[in-house]
Amino acid sequence: MPKQKLLDALYQQKRIYHQPIVSQVYRSRLHYLIQKADIQPGMTVLDIGFEHGILLAKLAQQHENSLLYGIELAKSQYAQTQLNFNKYGLSAVHLLQGDILEYDFEGQQFDRIVATSVFEHVQNLDKLAQKLPFLLAPGGQLTVLSPNERWHYELARKVFGYKKPADHYHFCDDITRTVEKYLPLINSSYYPWWARLYKIDVFASSQHNK
Repeated sequence: MPKQKLLDALYQQKRIYHQPIVSQVYRSRLHYLIQKADIQPGMTVLDIGFEHGILLAKLAQQHENSLLYGIELAKSQYAQTQLNFNKYGLSAVHLLQGDILEYDFEGQQFDRIVATSVFEHVQNLDKLAQKLPFLLAPGGQLTVLSPNERWHYELARKVFGYKKPADHYHFCDDITRTVEKYLPLINSSYYPWWARLYKIDVFASSQHNK
């Protein structure tokens, strides 16, 4: 697989990756998320809301022996990402299309579940949080990265010409509290440490699936 060509093509699809200053932090947050997710060889991994597929492409680079899945709500985005993966020969990733709140995984469980800037967009977050314990395999972990919406976000948006998405329904601390009702929180940190732009929470599998 021409890995770098695929990543370059995926990066081109999102405007934020074209901003030299913002792009470095935005890209490197994925490296930090992967580090926190602690994915080991042979694990089964689910990426919730894969969008352009950048995280999945990176995981395919670094974890060739893992079984990778992604689920995406938007049909057009799912189709475009599948097209790009096929074009560049990335066949080791299984892409699913549908609403994770309603999707029937038929009892399948995952060793690791990751979500990058996704949970703040889920209006009925409590319903999703209730489902997560049943998707995690015993001993599994969920890693969630969310924007830490504070004054510096509004300042950065004004400087770089962005607007806060209308469907940002939850702050990162609200996400932590909601998911923690159903899964134990084992680690919480911020990235980058000096700006705290993103919060990364790691949750462990609960007693529901043991």
